[in-house]
Amino acid sequence: LKLFNKRVKSFRPRSHMPPTGQDAAMEGTWWYNKGRSSYTIFAVAGSLRYYQLLGESRELYGDLKSSSRPSEWTKEAALSNGARLRLRLEGDRLVTSYQKAFSSEWRPDIYAERWAEQEAPVPSAPAERPAPRSSDSVGAPGASRVAASFGSRE
Repeated sequence: LKLFNKRVKSFRPRSHMPPTGQDAAMEGTWWYNKGRSSYTIFAVAGSLRYYQLLGESRELYGDLKSSSRPSEWTKEAALSNGARLRLRLEGDRLVTSYQKAFSSEWRPDIYAERWAEQEAPVPSAPAERPAPRSSDSVGAPGASRVAASFGSRE
Protein backbone atom coordinates (compact mmCIF):
# COMPACT_ATOMS: atom_id res chain seq x y z
CA LEU A 1 0.00 0.00 0.00
CA LYS A 2 2.83 2.46 0.77
CA LEU A 3 4.40 1.77 -2.62
CA PHE A 4 1.04 2.33 -4.35
CA ASN A 5 0.54 5.68 -2.57
CA LYS A 6 4.08 6.73 -3.49
CA ARG A 7 3.46 5.96 -7.18
CA VAL A 8 0.11 7.77 -7.22
CA LYS A 9 1.71 10.89 -5.75
CA SER A 10 4.49 10.83 -8.35
CA PHE A 11 1.93 10.75 -11.19
CA ARG A 12 -0.11 13.71 -9.97
CA PRO A 13 -0.15 16.44 -12.58
CA ARG A 14 1.71 19.60 -11.65
CA SER A 15 -1.50 21.57 -12.10
CA HIS A 16 -2.59 20.42 -8.65
CA MET A 17 0.24 22.35 -7.05
CA PRO A 18 -0.76 25.64 -5.40
CA PRO A 19 0.28 28.80 -7.26
CA THR A 20 3.57 30.40 -6.28
CA GLY A 21 5.32 33.73 -6.82
CA GLN A 22 3.39 36.37 -8.70
CA ASP A 23 0.42 34.02 -9.24
CA ALA A 24 0.02 33.62 -5.48
CA ALA A 25 0.33 37.41 -5.04
CA MET A 26 -2.65 37.91 -7.39
CA GLU A 27 -4.98 35.74 -5.30
CA GLY A 28 -7.61 37.55 -3.24
CA THR A 29 -10.41 40.08 -3.54
CA TRP A 30 -9.52 43.32 -5.31
CA TRP A 31 -11.49 46.58 -5.00
CA TYR A 32 -11.74 49.39 -7.56
CA ASN A 33 -14.12 52.19 -8.59
CA LYS A 34 -13.64 53.93 -5.21
CA GLY A 35 -14.55 50.72 -3.38
CA ARG A 36 -17.87 50.23 -5.16
CA SER A 37 -16.75 47.27 -7.29
CA SER A 38 -14.65 44.18 -6.68
CA TYR A 39 -13.51 40.93 -8.22
CA THR A 40 -11.84 37.84 -6.83
CA ILE A 41 -8.89 35.86 -8.14
CA PHE A 42 -8.51 32.36 -6.74
CA ALA A 43 -6.70 29.12 -7.51
CA VAL A 44 -8.35 25.98 -8.85
CA ALA A 45 -6.09 22.97 -9.36
CA GLY A 46 -3.03 25.22 -9.43
CA SER A 47 -4.42 27.63 -12.03
CA LEU A 48 -5.82 31.08 -11.40
CA ARG A 49 -9.45 32.01 -12.10
CA TYR A 50 -11.11 35.43 -12.28
CA TYR A 51 -14.61 35.85 -10.81
CA GLN A 52 -16.83 38.92 -10.54
CA LEU A 53 -20.43 39.21 -9.43
CA LEU A 54 -22.12 41.91 -11.53
CA GLY A 55 -25.37 42.58 -9.73
CA GLU A 56 -27.86 40.03 -8.52
CA SER A 57 -27.91 37.61 -11.45
CA ARG A 58 -24.86 38.26 -13.62
CA GLU A 59 -21.46 36.68 -13.16
CA LEU A 60 -18.25 37.21 -15.10
CA TYR A 61 -15.50 34.62 -14.95
CA GLY A 62 -12.57 33.14 -16.83
CA ASP A 63 -9.36 31.17 -16.46
CA LEU A 64 -6.20 33.27 -16.28
CA LYS A 65 -3.38 32.19 -18.57
CA SER A 66 0.13 33.51 -19.11
CA SER A 67 0.06 36.59 -21.31
CA SER A 68 1.22 36.56 -24.91
CA ARG A 69 2.91 39.91 -24.07
CA PRO A 70 4.66 39.12 -20.75
CA SER A 71 6.71 42.33 -20.80
CA GLU A 72 3.48 44.36 -20.49
CA TRP A 73 0.87 42.02 -18.96
CA THR A 74 1.34 38.97 -16.72
CA LYS A 75 -2.01 37.24 -17.26
CA GLU A 76 -4.93 37.36 -19.65
CA ALA A 77 -8.32 35.67 -19.81
CA ALA A 78 -11.16 35.01 -22.21
CA LEU A 79 -14.21 35.87 -20.12
CA SER A 80 -17.63 34.24 -19.96
CA ASN A 81 -19.26 37.15 -21.82
CA GLY A 82 -16.88 36.89 -24.80
CA ALA A 83 -14.70 39.81 -23.66
CA ARG A 84 -11.01 39.64 -22.81
CA LEU A 85 -9.13 40.81 -19.72
CA ARG A 86 -5.43 41.34 -19.10
CA LEU A 87 -3.74 41.81 -15.73
CA ARG A 88 -0.44 42.76 -14.11
CA LEU A 89 0.77 43.57 -10.61
CA GLU A 90 2.23 47.01 -9.93
CA GLY A 91 3.51 47.04 -6.38
CA ASP A 92 0.55 46.27 -4.14
CA ARG A 93 -2.04 47.12 -6.81
CA LEU A 94 -3.47 44.95 -9.58
CA VAL A 95 -3.93 46.62 -12.97
CA THR A 96 -6.55 45.34 -15.41
CA SER A 97 -7.58 46.30 -18.90
CA TYR A 98 -10.82 45.13 -20.50
CA GLN A 99 -11.65 44.52 -24.16
CA LYS A 100 -15.31 44.12 -25.13
CA ALA A 101 -16.34 41.12 -27.21
CA PHE A 102 -15.84 41.73 -30.95
CA SER A 103 -13.80 44.89 -30.29
CA SER A 104 -10.16 45.55 -31.15
CA GLU A 105 -9.74 48.37 -28.62
CA TRP A 106 -8.74 47.98 -24.99
CA ARG A 107 -10.34 50.18 -22.34
CA PRO A 108 -8.08 52.31 -20.09
CA ASP A 109 -6.23 50.61 -17.26
CA ILE A 110 -8.07 50.17 -13.96
CA TYR A 111 -6.12 50.03 -10.70
CA ALA A 112 -7.46 47.82 -7.92
CA GLU A 113 -6.35 47.47 -4.31
CA ARG A 114 -6.63 44.60 -1.89
CA TRP A 115 -8.09 45.78 1.41
CA ALA A 116 -8.13 43.96 4.70
CA GLU A 117 -11.61 42.58 5.44
CA GLN A 118 -12.20 45.05 8.28
CA GLU A 119 -11.32 47.92 5.89
CA ALA A 120 -13.43 46.67 2.95
CA PRO A 121 -15.90 49.27 1.71
CA VAL A 122 -19.54 48.79 2.58
CA PRO A 123 -22.22 50.02 0.15
CA SER A 124 -24.32 52.68 1.86
CA ALA A 125 -27.73 52.11 0.27
CA PRO A 126 -29.57 48.85 0.99
CA ALA A 127 -30.28 48.42 -2.75
CA GLU A 128 -26.53 48.13 -3.37
CA ARG A 129 -26.05 45.29 -0.93
CA PRO A 130 -25.87 42.00 -2.83
CA ALA A 131 -27.79 39.16 -1.23
CA PRO A 132 -25.62 36.09 -0.67
CA ARG A 133 -26.54 33.25 -2.99
CA SER A 134 -25.58 29.62 -2.83
CA SER A 135 -23.93 29.91 -6.27
CA ASP A 136 -21.46 32.53 -4.96
CA SER A 137 -19.45 29.94 -3.10
CA VAL A 138 -19.26 27.60 -6.10
CA GLY A 139 -17.18 29.86 -8.32
CA ALA A 140 -15.14 31.90 -5.90
CA PRO A 141 -14.18 31.09 -2.38
CA GLY A 142 -14.50 34.35 -0.54
CA ALA A 143 -17.18 35.85 -2.80
CA SER A 144 -19.98 34.63 -0.55
CA ARG A 145 -18.02 35.79 2.52
CA VAL A 146 -17.73 39.29 1.04
CA ALA A 147 -21.43 39.36 0.12
CA ALA A 148 -22.39 38.07 3.57
CA SER A 149 -20.30 40.75 5.27
CA PHE A 150 -22.23 43.43 3.34
CA GLY A 151 -25.51 42.12 4.72
CA SER A 152 -24.27 41.95 8.30
CA ARG A 153 -23.08 45.57 8.62
CA GLU A 154 -25.17 48.70 9.13
